[in-house]
Amino acid sequence: MKPRFCIVIPTYNNPKSIANVVADCLSQTAYPVVVVDDGSDPAVEILSTTPETNSRLTILRHEKNLGKGAALQLAFSTAIDRGFTHVIAIDGDGQHLVHEVPKLVMEATRHPWSLIIGERSLHGEHVPEISRFGRKFSNFWVKFETSKPVKDSQSGFRVYPLFQVQNLKFWTKRFDFEIEVLIRLMWKGVDVREVPIDVHYPPPHERVSHFDKLWDNVRISFLNAALVTISLLRVPESPFKISLAVAIGAAIGTYPVFGFHSIIAAGVALAFRLNFIALVLGTQVSVPPMIPLIFYLIHKISPQVPLPHHWMRLGTAFFLLSIVFSVSAFIVTFAITWGIQREKKQKPKSAWSGKTRGGKLGNGFMKLMLKIGGLPLAYFLVTFAIPYFFVFAPKARSALDQYWRNVDPDLNFGQRQWMILMHFYKFAQVLLDRAYQEHQTERQFQINSSGIEPILDAVNAKKGLVMITAHAGAWDLASFVLRTKNGAHDFRMVKFEAEGLTYDKASGKSKSEQDHHLVHQDKPSEQGTLIFQIRSLLQAGMPVGLMGDRPVSYQVELVKFMGKLAVWDTTAMRVAKICKVPLISTFGFKGEGNQYDFYAYPPIEVTEPYEAAVAYCAHLETLLRKYPDQWFNFFPFWSTVPREATLATNSPIPPN
Repeated sequence: MKPRFCIVIPTYNNPKSIANVVADCLSQTAYPVVVVDDGSDPAVEILSTTPETNSRLTILRHEKNLGKGAALQLAFSTAIDRGFTHVIAIDGDGQHLVHEVPKLVMEATRHPWSLIIGERSLHGEHVPEISRFGRKFSNFWVKFETSKPVKDSQSGFRVYPLFQVQNLKFWTKRFDFEIEVLIRLMWKGVDVREVPIDVHYPPPHERVSHFDKLWDNVRISFLNAALVTISLLRVPESPFKISLAVAIGAAIGTYPVFGFHSIIAAGVALAFRLNFIALVLGTQVSVPPMIPLIFYLIHKISPQVPLPHHWMRLGTAFFLLSIVFSVSAFIVTFAITWGIQREKKQKPKSAWSGKTRGGKLGNGFMKLMLKIGGLPLAYFLVTFAIPYFFVFAPKARSALDQYWRNVDPDLNFGQRQWMILMHFYKFAQVLLDRAYQEHQTERQFQINSSGIEPILDAVNAKKGLVMITAHAGAWDLASFVLRTKNGAHDFRMVKFEAEGLTYDKASGKSKSEQDHHLVHQDKPSEQGTLIFQIRSLLQAGMPVGLMGDRPVSYQVELVKFMGKLAVWDTTAMRVAKICKVPLISTFGFKGEGNQYDFYAYPPIEVTEPYEAAVAYCAHLETLLRKYPDQWFNFFPFWSTVPREATLATNSPIPPN
């Protein structure tokens, strides 16, 4: 992936420094510059020293001062809208040195999914002591809230990965924003990397600061209180810490201080940064039915403890035995919880699993109904199954909720749930159509086609051609039109399955004949073999179809889609470029009744995979606006970082 950077400079009443900062950014870097004037009075007049014709400069303005956080959020949305992947945030007071930008950019290029922070050197003679103390104080709370250390949590000199930021809803708008975005990105699992940098602190009489020592500190204090509370309620990733919290809770619960267990658990959680919910869960060993049993056991055994008689009168044996019970409860509970945690399979998070639902019984029943009553009966019966999937497929439901938020932000919660139900129903209809056609010798659906001629011309001329499509609608059904036009049936379709890439002959022949051409690629490192097979087919003059919406290779790009950045696989674009063959975006969607609509856009010669990916995404978005309920990627498409893209392994496809 090639990051696309822009520099963002939030400014408020920095008339002496802002023009120089902007001029340095334009002269010392090649990146576009976005200045957010956060209600300066009077408005910032940067253009008096910067040529108005500079195409790399954009000035945004808030009519009134809303805060640095609000300025950065406006810049984020503007950068995403313009297709940038990363924002380099620099303060407008001249503290941050523009010649340090390449250091952060280099780190962001190596780690494009990470948040990059410029770790300031605070050893100069003009560095305020309050800045040193503030950084230490802030670092302490960041570590407490995330269990991970950060050396300079207050630095505003950062590179923000917009893909990671775009789905967050922020509470803060002023100086507290930089703490909030840092904590919430770390909670998402975003890696934070710090790069040592020099900064400029002017003498005290020249320094301009808009930090309100009273109200900004109050806001930060309230924010930290909220973040600490949330952090204690979040389930930690470590199985050890979960087991430890539950075991300590069990130890507290078995000690006879009934009525105070939750208070003690809260204090322990705060003091040792343990999950409060896990602690309280552990204390539930002392639920009312267990309290008499605990008291009875301690009372029954305590007389057997060999202690002096006057100690016995003081109840020492009772409390000593209570401690023994607590320690025993800790050991047993920790062992059980740890064993359960260790048994859990820690699989890496994947964008797409390839799993299907329904089971052999359900799918077999629907196939039987198709044979008995055809599609009308199957459509009717499947309406009773849709609520089941709506309830018991929470991941798919959540993914579609994200999709509909992007497609139509004006939909409320109830409207989105209805659209998700209809979405599931449309998906079921397509699956039934596919199953019905599979057992028929003749084409059962009417096909309407648009733009098919370049594909037919390439087939008839025996010229290689890459067709790129997506998991939207039903390309396989709509592409029947290719098999009935001038004999254009000899093409290959590369499918993205759970095991990796597979190579399958997509023609009108029987399934057994198709299986003869199936090649499984179980590991991304084995995709090189498949690429060479595809290259051989293209050189032999055969069209090849590939999917572009499920990233399974190392070569991906972030492209704006439905208003936000999404990860797209560029295998098809790179293959077309390497093999010097045209690339055509092709899609198939279920139309009205028994119709399917096939679309093919004009072929393009790929010179830059990213530009080709932008065109492909634009084509797909245009059609999804027409067929919005036929997006069939049931994973969080706009927020999942592909595992393959983060691995430090060479791609089987040569880079540009």
